[in-house]
Amino acid sequence: MANDMNFLPEDYVQRKTQKRTNMICLVLFVLVVGAVGVGFWITNQRNAVMNQESSAINNKMTKASAALHTLDILEKKKNEMLAKAEVTQMLMEPVPRSLLVATLTNNLPEGVSLLDYDLSCKEVKQAKSAVSKTKSRRKENAKEVSTQAEIKKFQTVIRFTGISYSDQQVAQLVSNLKTSDLFSQVYLTYSEEHKIKKDDSEDEKVRKFNVVAILDPKAKASEDDVRWAQSQHIKSM
Repeated sequence: MANDMNFLPEDYVQRKTQKRTNMICLVLFVLVVGAVGVGFWITNQRNAVMNQESSAINNKMTKASAALHTLDILEKKKNEMLAKAEVTQMLMEPVPRSLLVATLTNNLPEGVSLLDYDLSCKEVKQAKSAVSKTKSRRKENAKEVSTQAEIKKFQTVIRFTGISYSDQQVAQLVSNLKTSDLFSQVYLTYSEEHKIKKDDSEDEKVRKFNVVAILDPKAKASEDDVRWAQSQHIKSM
C-alpha cells in the first residue's frame, strides 16, 4: 500500500501527462510534415526530369521538322536545276539548224521543192513522278512524305511545206527522212491538189504537201556532220 501512494499533486501529474502527449503529437506532426515535404520534393524532381525530357523531345521534333523542310527545299531546287539543264541543253543546239536544213534539202526526190519551213521547240507535258520519299516518325503516328516533281521535257519540231508532181514523190521524201538518225518521227499531215500560175500557159497542177519531222532528243551532230552541212548548197528555198 505504501508503494502505491503518490504524494505529487494531481494537477501536476495531469500537466506532466499533457506535456508528454503534446510532445508526442508535435513529433508526429513534424514527421508527417517532413514526409509530405520529402514527397513534394521528390515529385518536383520527377516533374523537372520529365519537363527536361519533354523539352528535349520537342527540340528533336523541331530539328527533324526543320530538316524535312530543308530537304523539301533542296529537292525543289534540284528539280529546278534539272529543268534548267534541259533548257540549256536545248539552247546549245546539239543538232545545228544548218545540218537540219541540209538534211531536208538533200533528201528531196527529183522534182520536189520546198516552199517554207518552220522550226519550233515545245514543252512535252509528262505525268508527275515521285522523286523522293522521306519517313518522319511522330508521337501520334508515322507518316510517309512523298515529294512530287515534274521535270520539263522539250521537243524540237520541224514543219515544212513543199510541192511535188505526185504523191509517190512525197512518200519517197518521207521514207528518205525516216532513214535519217536525226529524226524520231516523220509523218505527212496533208497532200492536196495545187495550181501554179504560169505566164504564157495554163495553170500547172501539182501536189502541195506538209510534212512534220520530230528531232530525236538523243541525236548529236559530230564535227564532220557540221562541216558537211556547211559545204552543202541550200537549194529550193
